[in-house]
Amino acid sequence: MLGGPEGLPVEPKAKRKQAEFVRKHFSSRIVHLGFVRSKPTFWTRADEVLARFVHLHLFTHSPSFRLHLGVRVLNDTFPAPALNGPMSHDGWGVGKRKYVFGFSKAPDSALTCADELAAFLLDVGLPWFERFGSTDSVLAPDGPLGDDSRRRLKLALSGQLDEVAIAASRRMLGIAT
Repeated sequence: MLGGPEGLPVEPKAKRKQAEFVRKHFSSRIVHLGFVRSKPTFWTRADEVLARFVHLHLFTHSPSFRLHLGVRVLNDTFPAPALNGPMSHDGWGVGKRKYVFGFSKAPDSALTCADELAAFLLDVGLPWFERFGSTDSVLAPDGPLGDDSRRRLKLALSGQLDEVAIAASRRMLGIAT
C-alpha cells in the first residue's frame, strides 16, 4: 500500500484508477488553453513546425505526479520528447504558492490534485510557453532548444522538411496528422 497526502493508504490498482481520474479532470481544466490530451500522459498544442506539450509523470513510489513542460521541433530526429522546460517536483512552489500533486482515496483528493496541476500550468507553464511563443524566441540562444533541435527548426523554416522525422514526432506525442 502507498500512502496518499492525507496518509490514507492507496492500493496500486486504486492508485492507477485515481490517477486516470486526475488526468481526465486535468484535461477538462486545460482544454480552453488549447492543450488536448494526445496520449495518456501528454497534452499538446501544435502548429506546423513546433509542438508545445505537458507531460504528467505518475510516481511509482507514491500516489503523486510530476509535471514536465517542453517544446518539440517536429522536424527533429531526437528519439524522445526532450523535456526541455520547467518541471515540478514535490513541494515545488512559486513565491508563497506551494503546489501539491498528490492524491489519496479521499473523495475530493483527485479533484484537488487536478486543480493543483492546472494551477501550476496556468501560473508557471503558460508564462513559459508565452516566453517561447514565437519561433524566433525558441531559436534564441537562451531558448529551450539544444543545438541540433535549433538546427532542425531552421531547416523546417527554410522548407527542408523531414517527413519521416515529422511523422515520428507526431506519433511520439500522439498528434493527429
